[in-house]
Amino acid sequence: MDIKLIDWKLLSFISTSLIYEHWLYMRIPKIYYWSPKSKKNNGKENPPL
Repeated sequence: MDIKLIDWKLLSFISTSLIYEHWLYMRIPKIYYWSPKSKKNNGKENPPL
C-alpha cells in the first residue's frame, strides 16, 4: 500500500468520526456542572445536594 493512500484513509476516518460526533451530540441538551441561581433564594446559589 502506498503511504499517501493510508494518510487519506486516516484523515477521512478522523474527519468523518468528528463530524458524526458533532452531529450526534448537537441535539443533546447541555449539562451544567454548577447550580443555577434561582429567584426563590433572592439570587443566591442553590445549596449543594
